[in-house]
Amino acid sequence: MAPVTAAPAPPTEAEPVQDTGSLADVDALLDQSPAAALSWLTAHPDAGVPAQRLLRRGLARLATEQVSAGLADLAAALVDDATLALDVRVLPAVVEALDQRDGEEAVGLLAGPLAAGAGPTLLTVAAEGGLRARWRAVEALEKAGAAEAKPARFASLRKDLRVGDCERRRKAAEALGAWGDGAAVPDLKRARGRGFLDNLCMSGEIDAALKALKDAPVSAP
Repeated sequence: MAPVTAAPAPPTEAEPVQDTGSLADVDALLDQSPAAALSWLTAHPDAGVPAQRLLRRGLARLATEQVSAGLADLAAALVDDATLALDVRVLPAVVEALDQRDGEEAVGLLAGPLAAGAGPTLLTVAAEGGLRARWRAVEALEKAGAAEAKPARFASLRKDLRVGDCERRRKAAEALGAWGDGAAVPDLKRARGRGFLDNLCMSGEIDAALKALKDAPVSAP
């Protein structure tokens, strides 16, 4: 008698295989089309290591003007893996966010996980950036206790002397007069040389600052 063989088990519905993709695909897209990179990440929620995925999503969000969400993603990524602070794309993206209306959280990142390499860049921003970015850069340096904090505040005050807002220039003159650094003298003289209407809000602050700094030593800002 022929051996009896068991009947084959009835076919079962195969479970779908998830296409996890590769984060290298995102890296290729980030420079060309951040929106496409973000779409890819949304379509592949389990791709790669979570911290690496968060970092790329943060960069993509920042590049598509989702500033607050992008900074939150980067912060979470850096909590999970502090070595991601060494990614050369992170610091420039966070520094650029300083000038955005929703970019306040950039200060915490630059004073915390990104502080080690941020000082020189933030000093440059304090001297040359827009108003919001300049003072957020100063705040980040001061929170981090960085050596660049004092010269950054000085550089930003000098920049304030060149803005159109008379009240801001007046406050800058007062602060620079109390600073005790003769390097501010040329900037104060230029501010004094503006037209009468430009300096209408002034009541002697520039002259007082120049008098206070007359014999003050000059240090590099």
